[in-house]
Amino acid sequence: MMEIRYAGTFDLPLIRQAVALTHRPSLNRRVLTGFLCLLLAAAAVGTVILLFEQPENRANNGLRLVLWLAALLYILLRPVWVNQRTAKRLWNMLQTSPKVRGLITTAGVQAHFGKLELSLPWDQVARTARSPQLTTLLSREGVMVVFPRAFFAAESDWDKLHQWLSEHPPVPQK
Repeated sequence: MMEIRYAGTFDLPLIRQAVALTHRPSLNRRVLTGFLCLLLAAAAVGTVILLFEQPENRANNGLRLVLWLAALLYILLRPVWVNQRTAKRLWNMLQTSPKVRGLITTAGVQAHFGKLELSLPWDQVARTARSPQLTTLLSREGVMVVFPRAFFAAESDWDKLHQWLSEHPPVPQK
């Protein structure tokens, strides 16, 4: 039976890093977003050219340019804004008790934040995200569990967690 203990203290930069890792878009989504940004940038450049070539339509073309640039900024900045807002909301919940200790077993994950206890069975994990220093789990209900590498007493515990996640990936819900 697997039993991995972990403990540590969260801070706002760690929460921001975890949220960004968890919400990192897929490759397909990044390609689609890049393509859309290129189209919007091309439309903006075309509108700038029209501003000079058609002085009689300066007001209409100026409005078009503002709309193209606003759409481009929205697409580029919205993910950053959403991640920052989510991280701040999580940090506000954790500030009263940022210290966590917990146990990872074959049944799931348990975390204790002072008086607050969290239990996440493996069958409720919808998605995992990993970086060299951080692993996150996202439940089907949107609960995020964060495992920084520093929270594990031994490197072997960190390796056991990653081995378990590799051997038991989340099953997509139908």
